[in-house]
Amino acid sequence: MVSGLREFDSNRASENARAISFPRETGSKGERQAADFIAKRFRDLGLDVKEEEFTLFFSPWFLLKIGLIIGFILLLLSRLLVNSHPVIASLVIFVLMVAMLFTGPMWQWFGRRGIKNPWGKDRRSKNIIARFPEPETSSGQALYLMAHYDSKSQSLSLGGRIILISATVAGCLLLGLTYLLQARGSVNIIVQDGIFLFVTVSTVILFLNRTDNLSPGGIDNAGSIGLLLELAEILGKNLPKKINVTFIATGAEEEGLMGAYAFLNAHRDELNSERTLILNFDGIGIKGKLRLFSKIKGLPETLSRLPSLPTFSGLMMDHIPFKSEGFKAVTLACVSKEAFKIHTERDTIDLISPEGIGETEGVILDVIKELESV
Repeated sequence: MVSGLREFDSNRASENARAISFPRETGSKGERQAADFIAKRFRDLGLDVKEEEFTLFFSPWFLLKIGLIIGFILLLLSRLLVNSHPVIASLVIFVLMVAMLFTGPMWQWFGRRGIKNPWGKDRRSKNIIARFPEPETSSGQALYLMAHYDSKSQSLSLGGRIILISATVAGCLLLGLTYLLQARGSVNIIVQDGIFLFVTVSTVILFLNRTDNLSPGGIDNAGSIGLLLELAEILGKNLPKKINVTFIATGAEEEGLMGAYAFLNAHRDELNSERTLILNFDGIGIKGKLRLFSKIKGLPETLSRLPSLPTFSGLMMDHIPFKSEGFKAVTLACVSKEAFKIHTERDTIDLISPEGIGETEGVILDVIKELESV
């Protein structure tokens, strides 16, 4: 690869992003249109393209709904027990909080096995996989560049959900503590009633949170797709001499990373965890806000220098299935107040900028040069 390669056209990347900036919920006509556009662009650039369909399985949202129903029942049970058996009532709240912590691992268990929801409709999506020919002097290093192309809207904004979920968990903890205090005869019943009412109402609101197909998905995740397509165009003109580059546009990320799990389940035997680096792009396009989720050992120095943040529970990104199985996998994302508009009608293409996409481009090209020099 030419060491000074900087042919990235940020405006062209933005136009590719704009071309899919319309509602594209998993299984919708919009998602299919976006997938067709991406596959055609990859083919026009001369890449070998495969479209791998998959059936959606248990989503974390389905599990969350079940969990909220169980949680609501446990809340009522604790209330019935608190006057006669306050310690047992506090244990019920403890069980509720433990169940919340196991939602994530349970979802990952379903994801790794691709287990279908027997009560849901058979919905399908697909991953678009585009490859260059393997380099003649290949070092065996594989680089996967990935971004999801589906979008969704919800009646609760991202910020609203984060605040409400955090407050509900905190409320459960406080409620359990008031039950223990009641066992010692030192509780303020009015405070306890207020906490119980808040936790109950917040649980109902979370349960009623509705998913729709209204978001154009500019930040989440058209900008990243624009980056992916532009990188394919540049690298096609200057093929890496040592590393094998694969592009993956995943579907159904908003359904619980189902596209990433589908790819992993289908290609696990082909992936060498020692020689594979997976870079996922999510929310790319806001200048000066690029972050790494999350820093791990063995990354190229270019990535290690980026400001990093942890992937906390509830934050779903397509690198997670790979990382959980021992692969070097991270997500590059832009973090700013604009990100609170994702999953709403306000997540338009105007929120991202060519300069913001170009910033990530520079990082990725430096990563490729670093890998080529090994």
